[in-house]
Amino acid sequence: MSGKRLPGGICGVLAAALVLWALFLRPLPAHFGSAIPHSSRTAPGASRVETLRPGDHLQLLYHFQLVGQMVSGRIQPFANPYEFNLGEDVRRIDPYYVPFSLVFAASRPLFGNAAAWNLAQLASVLVGAWFLFLLARRWSGEGPDAALLAAAAALAATCVPYRWETLAGGSPTGFGMAWIPGVALGVDIAIRDRRASGGLLAGVLLLLCYTTDLHCFLFALLALPLWAVLSWLGRPADRLLPDRAETRGVVVALLPLAGFVALSGGIAFALRRLYAATDAAGGRTIADLRSPFPEGLIDPASPTFMAAQVFLGWGFAALFAIAAVCAVRRLVRSSGPARRRAAAALLVCAVLVFSVLLALANRGPWDGLAVRAARKLVPPFRMVRQPIKVFCLLPTLLAPLLAWVLGERAARPSETGKEPVSPPPCDSPRRVLLRRIAPPALVLLLAAIPAGRSLRTGLCRLPAEPSAAYRAAVADAAPRTARALILPLWPGDSAWSSLYQFHAAESGLRMLNGYAAIQNMNLALSLPETTGL
Repeated sequence: MSGKRLPGGICGVLAAALVLWALFLRPLPAHFGSAIPHSSRTAPGASRVETLRPGDHLQLLYHFQLVGQMVSGRIQPFANPYEFNLGEDVRRIDPYYVPFSLVFAASRPLFGNAAAWNLAQLASVLVGAWFLFLLARRWSGEGPDAALLAAAAALAATCVPYRWETLAGGSPTGFGMAWIPGVALGVDIAIRDRRASGGLLAGVLLLLCYTTDLHCFLFALLALPLWAVLSWLGRPADRLLPDRAETRGVVVALLPLAGFVALSGGIAFALRRLYAATDAAGGRTIADLRSPFPEGLIDPASPTFMAAQVFLGWGFAALFAIAAVCAVRRLVRSSGPARRRAAAALLVCAVLVFSVLLALANRGPWDGLAVRAARKLVPPFRMVRQPIKVFCLLPTLLAPLLAWVLGERAARPSETGKEPVSPPPCDSPRRVLLRRIAPPALVLLLAAIPAGRSLRTGLCRLPAEPSAAYRAAVADAAPRTARALILPLWPGDSAWSSLYQFHAAESGLRMLNGYAAIQNMNLALSLPETTGL
């Protein structure tokens, strides 16, 4: 099942992923050095490029700026001096969105803020496509076109609209989704090949999920048993139950993953104090959940709440229906390892359905039964305000599923449990080529066209230097450290404050106030009493 991983196949996937990035986030390539994406849903007729548009993208850029200044020596390591600064630069352990923030830090001195941000984002797209291809390759069979089928499956999975919705909106979830297929790949290598390198890969990438995005970490962690079951069912062995040697080999191979799970959990537990003063600490109430309307699943332009984020489209609905029918047919008609792989595909279909129901939260069927069950059975899930974040798993679920469907169609009869038959003697080369190319091309088109048509990326142009007002404040305070209280007109406690964060970090101005939804909430709450304001 694993097959050979040809460098040429990987290079082709990366090149195609680069094309998808350029098409889905257009007109970003034309403004690569001056602007970053801020939204995937620019209103028709509105300008596609705005100067310093506030939002999540600037908040994430602020943390990237901090890492860049740490690397250059401008500020101390693990310091966040530009917000909630009461007189000294407090140092605090924080993951700071590494390693993508390190890509930004390495690129910024050469190319500036915008190009460095875009390079970090592009790196996440390419890394994600690379892992999706390697994962899909292990499920696409051993035929001569296995690499092509895996590439089509990986690229189709890359087209999941939620991936681009989060990337265009500047959410760290879009970056963190790059690691999740690598976690599944590592588990698959550990279980099917009994190689400790697989457990090590899964563990390292699970830790990177944590440093990049907490939602990706939570869902990747919760999905570990699922990846293990799928990998077990995908084994080529004739027997379902293992012998002693196989059990020992799998356990040893998974030990590195267990170590990294403990390490990640220990870090999260140690930093739990950062949530002490927030609503998330005691768990969100069921009324707090952001629940999109089901209509958004098919129509991204629907006026219903969060339609753009929950959008999947008819293309993915068709692919899911084809996969489900294929899985049921193979489950009934095959036996042995082929039947177990069909059972694995059917399990993925069931998880996909559950993920959609979970994403709808309170507006899901039966009064949001899926989200209520998840909150009851998995206590950490009570901290999640947007259950739609479960969509971070969709590319990793779809890549092996689509690769299996394509591989089953292309497999020789003997590989599916039937007696081989002679090929038609009069097939022309053109017909053979069409039969080989048409299915993967159709899968890719069904995924790419609806996703591309639903996106209308808006860009935020970054100024070359901070505001003159901030520069004047810093110059006026010299040689002392400049500090100021920023008085936003409205609203002062939201992503609009990312404007002040950007200028403060660029100019070196220390703010007495600031905005951090969770990480600096304790300082924010104590600020008025401490300063006497």
